[in-house]
Amino acid sequence: MPSNAVLVTFDDGYRSFYTNAYPILEQLNIPAVNFVITKNLDQPLHSRIPSLSREEIREMASSGKHIDFQCHTDSLHDKSPEGQALFTTRLKNGNSVESEQEYTERIIQDTNRCTAKLRELDERPVDAFAFPFGVNDAQSAALLQSAGIRYAFTTVPGIADRSVNPMQIPRINAGSPFVRANSLNNLIIRKLNRPQT
Repeated sequence: MPSNAVLVTFDDGYRSFYTNAYPILEQLNIPAVNFVITKNLDQPLHSRIPSLSREEIREMASSGKHIDFQCHTDSLHDKSPEGQALFTTRLKNGNSVESEQEYTERIIQDTNRCTAKLRELDERPVDAFAFPFGVNDAQSAALLQSAGIRYAFTTVPGIADRSVNPMQIPRINAGSPFVRANSLNNLIIRKLNRPQT
């Protein structure tokens, strides 16, 4: 495997990334992406879990080119009253359900708000997205692409290679108690030994 084959990703833009993970990533020069929920950038301590501030993101982005900040929605990382992900669900208002056009506008506007806020903090492209809760479908992926997103990350476990759909990139949840060193090693070996198509 090439020496730069691993990308560490973090979701949600929690302040603990700045206080706990960032110092270690910097010390070891490990590249990472944090997928940020941007709605609380101005009041990061008002979120349920303290989130990153604009100043913290600017500081980390300017410290080197190996910490990147990408989209995890502006305000759609939540669930409907019925328990469905807002990013893929038509919202209900009384007895009516939002139209296809209303849904499309809501997703594109939210994605544009998220990318605009992050572009203010770093000159690098904002063109990647992590699906909230990993929930996605073909329509949500297409809407992201129409809003300028080129890469979308899922929560589907797996190793990405050059053949992966850039709007369905798998990840390995290193925080899961089910991921062990030997099983990860076996996954890598199977991937390397699989015939290329």
